[in-house]
Amino acid sequence: QDILLRNVKTIIIIAKQPAIPVIFHRIEEFCRTNGIKVYDVNGRCLEDIYYGFENESPYFQVNIDDLRREISLHNVISLDIFDTLLVRRIWKPADVFRYMEMRLEKEGFALNFSFAKVRIQAERNLLQKQLVPNIYEIYEEVQSLTGITAQEKRYFINKEIEIELSMIKPRTAMLKLFKEIKNKKIFLVSDMYLPKEILTFILKRNGYEGYSEIIVSCDHKKVKKQGLFSVLEAKTEKTDHILHIGDDDSADIEPLREKGIDTFFIMSQREMLANSSYGEIIDHTESVIDTILIGKFINHAFDNPFVLYQTKGRLRVNTLELYTTLFLAPVVFAYCAWIVKKTMETGCTYIWYTSRDGYLIQRIIGMMKKEYGEASIPDGNYFYTSRRACLAATVYDYEDIKERLLPHFEGDIYSLFLKRFGIKIEEKAKEQYCDDIEKVLWYSRKYEERILARCERERNNYLSYIKKECGAKDHQRIGIIDLVAKGTVQNELVKLLTDHSLVGMYFFKTNADFAQISPDMEFCSMYQPQGKYSSDCPNVYRSYRQLEFVLTSDEPTFQSMDDQGRKCFMRELRSQKQIEHVRFMQHAIIKYAKSLIKISDFQQIMEISGKIPDMLLGFMDSQYSELAVKELSEMVLYSELENLKFTVTENL
Repeated sequence: QDILLRNVKTIIIIAKQPAIPVIFHRIEEFCRTNGIKVYDVNGRCLEDIYYGFENESPYFQVNIDDLRREISLHNVISLDIFDTLLVRRIWKPADVFRYMEMRLEKEGFALNFSFAKVRIQAERNLLQKQLVPNIYEIYEEVQSLTGITAQEKRYFINKEIEIELSMIKPRTAMLKLFKEIKNKKIFLVSDMYLPKEILTFILKRNGYEGYSEIIVSCDHKKVKKQGLFSVLEAKTEKTDHILHIGDDDSADIEPLREKGIDTFFIMSQREMLANSSYGEIIDHTESVIDTILIGKFINHAFDNPFVLYQTKGRLRVNTLELYTTLFLAPVVFAYCAWIVKKTMETGCTYIWYTSRDGYLIQRIIGMMKKEYGEASIPDGNYFYTSRRACLAATVYDYEDIKERLLPHFEGDIYSLFLKRFGIKIEEKAKEQYCDDIEKVLWYSRKYEERILARCERERNNYLSYIKKECGAKDHQRIGIIDLVAKGTVQNELVKLLTDHSLVGMYFFKTNADFAQISPDMEFCSMYQPQGKYSSDCPNVYRSYRQLEFVLTSDEPTFQSMDDQGRKCFMRELRSQKQIEHVRFMQHAIIKYAKSLIKISDFQQIMEISGKIPDMLLGFMDSQYSELAVKELSEMVLYSELENLKFTVTENL
């Protein structure tokens, strides 16, 4: 009643993520009845999130069996090429020219014009003159507009064809269907500036062979809307039953409907994105690399033109590989690119890829360094460390012991001392729990000498490892990689290595629980928290545990170095199945990274921002996707220092 009396129109729920849906569902009926909007602290309308996107498009009631049935009823099958049989690894066709402009600049062409704009304008000029140009005629017009030399013209033509070859891939669901078509005449019909001989090569390279003929607009000097289909009709008999399959309603469907020829519409990947729950990302394609990231997203999400069948536009994500590729791989790659950029900006000459978060990061950055041949990417090594190892190694007196014992631990006092200091105390401590602070402090005094002696040994052994094996001797300024961190490891390492400068390279920086973090600690954070329950990129804040699960190694958490210089690990808490999930997901991320490195140059990946990857992470929400990945329920994170475990989906 108080809310109604105050004429409240908006409620903001400020709570930890798992509690938000519980609170919302308790008040949702009251709020709906009284016209009150409910939001979370990041400004997301909770009604939209928990009731989700719905698109009632009739296309989402059509499936591939409907297309197979239509094909079976016709003896001549005509197919559009681009966006139907072939797709590009980039958002829009025109983005190829922006990509090419960057490549030309990198190759040393000091052009006094915008190549992308001129290339688009040249083609438009010829089309406005009612011409249907091929690529050679388009570059004649480019030469006329800019005065480039004949040699430059030839080079640009070859470069565009080369880039097209690298950007084009088959729409694999359609390639599979194409290969199913037997005992029928197949024609490929395209409005395109690449002539038949080039298209034939591209199609063969992507698995399309065995068709009767290619009919392309630039060869016949007419487009589909202006009579190109008459060429198809001339090559068939009057008794033939023709079916044309294409993605453009105005070019592929309407001209043939007027002729009484049967057609079948399939959505392009771009149109599927626009009609799906993911459509909002379209407004955020600012840089060339953004268009490549979105291109890769739709290549995977909408390879099958019927994947949204009976979904109302919300994609069903039902395999671990698709889940990893769509949502996790982009942000992992973006973090790697950000690390490279920041190490160069901060003058770091070496990188420590900390265990275990740095394992996959090191592999991906190593791939970048090898592929691009960039000497500016610092060398580095896999650096064994952990909060437990660093906190123990920096215990010098009783106050340090207290500081490390008092933060929360879920369990008995015996386990507390064993996990944080590696010492076994009396058995009866197994029956006493850590909420009894006085008892914890009593034991800390009783075992003070043993703890100090143990920590001194660990410190000396750890320093020996760092100086001998970790490049510390040759480098003074070192970047230290940590995924989601409070800064504890870096803070304690600074105490150990007073003659070195360590720069933290964090994916997401949070607040410290253990030792007091020095205000002078130097670090960068790709994503910044803005408060206890919010972030400048809220999807990262809610999803980072899934990244923590996958960005790890096969080894357990590092504990310490022994007197013989051997690495000691804590007990492995993950099951073999969980470790197999990690390996599988890492393989999917490596595959994604390799393909992205192959089609992007170094300058482009240095421009990756966190915005698009954060949006893609957000698409895991039930508002956007129907997640049916059974492996997610088996994924658990363990925090040995607090003796806690979390499910990776807890924050979603």
